[in-house]
Amino acid sequence: MTLRRQVTVVMPRYNPVASFVLYRHILLILYLHWHVHETYSILTHIQHNYRPNIAGINRLFCPGQTWRDNCSFSRSLFCIMFVLTTLFWLAILLLNSGDIHPNPGPMSSTSSPVANADSTANTERSEHSSSSDSVAFALDLAHNISLIHYNVQSILPKLDIITSELHEFDILAFTETWLNGRVTTSELAIPSFSEPERKDRADSHGGVILYVKDNIHFIRRHDLEIIAIENIWIELLLNKKKVLLGVFYRAPNSDATYNNLIEDSIHLAVDTGIKDIIITGDFNYNILLPPTSQKVDNISLQYNLHQIINDYTHFTETSSSIIDLMFVSDKNTIVASGVADPFLNQEQRYHCPIFALFKFKKPKIKHLLGRSGYTSKEIMMS
Repeated sequence: MTLRRQVTVVMPRYNPVASFVLYRHILLILYLHWHVHETYSILTHIQHNYRPNIAGINRLFCPGQTWRDNCSFSRSLFCIMFVLTTLFWLAILLLNSGDIHPNPGPMSSTSSPVANADSTANTERSEHSSSSDSVAFALDLAHNISLIHYNVQSILPKLDIITSELHEFDILAFTETWLNGRVTTSELAIPSFSEPERKDRADSHGGVILYVKDNIHFIRRHDLEIIAIENIWIELLLNKKKVLLGVFYRAPNSDATYNNLIEDSIHLAVDTGIKDIIITGDFNYNILLPPTSQKVDNISLQYNLHQIINDYTHFTETSSSIIDLMFVSDKNTIVASGVADPFLNQEQRYHCPIFALFKFKKPKIKHLLGRSGYTSKEIMMS
């Protein structure tokens, strides 16, 4: 799973100019060597006008009457031209590199995806981009809690590749799982993760599922879930800190009633009084379009949330959009966030994974009493 990035090739565009400069220098040296008398006359005129008195300089930079003197002169002139040419091209490359600044600092990625479609990660509040061959390698997943969401369009046949690509993340949230009651939860197990929390749709489409690493303690919050919509809420216990995490799937043809139910579920989560809330999923609200963008802005404003995904997440043959979203109640908890390249086979339309790395530290103790439920004095107060 690679981060999308743009590679700018600098040198090839300068090859014709470089060749011209090189040939010009060679011809100039040959001309000076073959036309000694004309060159000597010019330099003698300069010498008489400016009168350099250092014999070493005269001997080194003026042509002589013998072939040995002329060879020495040509060699010296070639070295000077080589140094000047090298300095010239170094200056050109520095000026055109585009990423060298006298006062470097974090780059802002607040620009729209139209202006910067290849931006992939937003880090340390200023949300500067990261470029690496893998999200897992680009982020420090060893100490901080990490989350990734992916619209997988049928999870069961893709479970092996999902496990291979995403096993380093702490929390995996998937939408459009396309599961039904005939698929047992044990068939969906991923090593080193607790038994998944799932919510299926009756027609074997849609659906959501959550995986949490088995050393992270959580409980399912059914009281925040509304039966008529596809969502899951869990409450995480992270080193004396409670965090609510919700995953949603909203179908493209959902009506206003469904939209209101999503807001009702978010309202229930906010009413718990838990300060840190994270919401992710495929909402099918394209924030590049004014009507749906206004809808997302209204949700963010009403519940004091921040939507942190600003790059394209969904592509078809004729369009691209941002419909996979992630909301947080506190932007200061974000270390990095962004969009990664897809790695699942989705032929007609495909989604990209969205991810976030948080400042929440991983628990230092192993799982004591099952996959969920706070016991033993809230797991010894973490």
